[in-house]
Amino acid sequence: MKSRSSIAIVMTAMVGATAFLAVNALAQQSAAPPRPGAAATQRPAFSAEDRGAFFDARIAAVKAGLRLTPDQEKLWPPVESAVREGFAKRAEMMAKMQTQGRPADPVEGMRRMADAASTRGEMMKKIVDAAQPLYASLGDDQKRRLTMLMHRPGGGRMAQMRERMRGMMMDQRGERGMMGRRGGEDERPRNQDR
Repeated sequence: MKSRSSIAIVMTAMVGATAFLAVNALAQQSAAPPRPGAAATQRPAFSAEDRGAFFDARIAAVKAGLRLTPDQEKLWPPVESAVREGFAKRAEMMAKMQTQGRPADPVEGMRRMADAASTRGEMMKKIVDAAQPLYASLGDDQKRRLTMLMHRPGGGRMAQMRERMRGMMMDQRGERGMMGRRGGEDERPRNQDR
């Protein structure tokens, strides 16, 4: 069971990383026009072709980094196919969300979220089922490399949230910020009278 959940996490990270790029690209494309003089600081929006190229590169990087044996090579095509299908389905879902607009009421919004969660669950199950035989054949070094290869640049959402929180807790000098003191020698213990 532990092995199956590891596969789900790793393969979901692969699809998630590419979906992250797609979501950011969609957000950039639908953002308000830039202020005068601000165009130089904004990154250009990803096109569908760009997203596809980065996705292809990501898959190729994972495969190359694993250094599959000839026997493992035979197990790769179903994994790649399932991941590509998941990516296509995710892009389709994102396009549908963009064209639908905001839901008319909260119940409709929850229904859309439930449908999207079900679809993501089905995609993940397909990826896990395809990846199980390959993952079982990987050596310890390959499994370790797979984990590193799946690491998203920038650390993903949790790392970004951690950085935001750190910024809220400290001011620019690394001292006390709006959320309180940073642990250090100058801080008094909580139980000491002030």
